[in-house]
Amino acid sequence: EWNSKPVTVLNQKTDEQLSRPYHHHLIYIGSVEEDTKQIRAFLASTENPHVHHVESIDRDRLHSLMVASDGLINCSLSEGQSLTIMEAMLLGVPVIARRNSGNCDLIENNTTGLLFTTPMELKTCLTRLVCEQGLRKKITASARYWIRQPQYRRNNQIEDYDEILSTLLKP
Repeated sequence: EWNSKPVTVLNQKTDEQLSRPYHHHLIYIGSVEEDTKQIRAFLASTENPHVHHVESIDRDRLHSLMVASDGLINCSLSEGQSLTIMEAMLLGVPVIARRNSGNCDLIENNTTGLLFTTPMELKTCLTRLVCEQGLRKKITASARYWIRQPQYRRNNQIEDYDEILSTLLKP
């Protein structure tokens, strides 16, 4: 339970409301690609009734879970342009992501998503998303607009890559 202790957040909630634990579930979907002691420790914690690990699921089920969720968390230490983040933005799902170069290319903090560096910042982001009036709506509307821009359309990306490769392969 990520909100089992009070967190100071500027909003309209009372201290009593912030200190009461929320009963959200964390579902980790996918294989483990970064074998670190933190990830091994996290996977060992799946005995907690609020933490679940699903090895893989089809895209339709993934999108259904994303839409039904409170948000998507991307904790990758390094990332290119995450397709999962872009899908969440298109689906209207708020994104909370680790501050790394790939995620920062997609997310403007507090506008199209929330960025964190430390576990405490992640906790603050999660609390803000639940407690701050209008934050979810603001972020998802901005993210949907942002991700629909021409530079994120597949055909434009293919043309850009083709141009880059053609330039690199010129004698």
